[in-house]
Amino acid sequence: MISDALLQEWVAFRCEQLHDALAEVAAFLTTLDRQLPMAINPPALYGDNAPLLYGTDWPRLMRTTRFSFCEDGNVTRITEDGRLISQHRGYKIARMCGNSCLRFHTPWVFTHEVGPELVALTEAAVVNDGNLSVVKSYASIARPLHPEQKAYIRYFRDHEADYAGVEEVSEVAVYRNFESMLEGSLTYRIGHAPGAAFIVVLSFMRSLLSNRDCFVVAIPHRVDARRCPVTAAR
Repeated sequence: MISDALLQEWVAFRCEQLHDALAEVAAFLTTLDRQLPMAINPPALYGDNAPLLYGTDWPRLMRTTRFSFCEDGNVTRITEDGRLISQHRGYKIARMCGNSCLRFHTPWVFTHEVGPELVALTEAAVVNDGNLSVVKSYASIARPLHPEQKAYIRYFRDHEADYAGVEEVSEVAVYRNFESMLEGSLTYRIGHAPGAAFIVVLSFMRSLLSNRDCFVVAIPHRVDARRCPVTAAR
């Protein structure tokens, strides 16, 4: 945790500057004749100290934009021993800010497997506000869509009203604020351990998913003591 008052002010200033610049671009886009949704690629999943390292208050940046990329490398699938590799955390983080997550449904290495991609499409449609996200990664871009994939995409497009804009009231919320992000690791990169606070949050979310408990991710401006924040979870 950062305890130096001057350093705290500097971190907040950097985050404010980046947000204001992004908000200015977003405001300009609204003046154009065509609709241009804005997307960012925030470090939301990795547990590093984004405000200090990058000057990034990613929940606030997400509220200013429409889409956010997630490139953690995990692909939604069911393993041979029956475990579900899920993207719930990425989708919920985006939804808590009125955002929508863009992620690849195919591995970075070319594969002919279609089953995992069908699971990924289904999860995205149900949890990601009806947004099917990025169907292919760069490795699979030249491969034609499988007939089953086309059928899934066609179904979700035909029934978009059943998934987009769906809201849910949950009795459980995982609370995140700006201060908790400042407890992230200063040295975290792929292959290194994240901060202790991030491990606690991640473990708690994993327990909720394992127990099939419906939950939302809450940030301060949406917390109401009388009512849990609303977001789509299924």
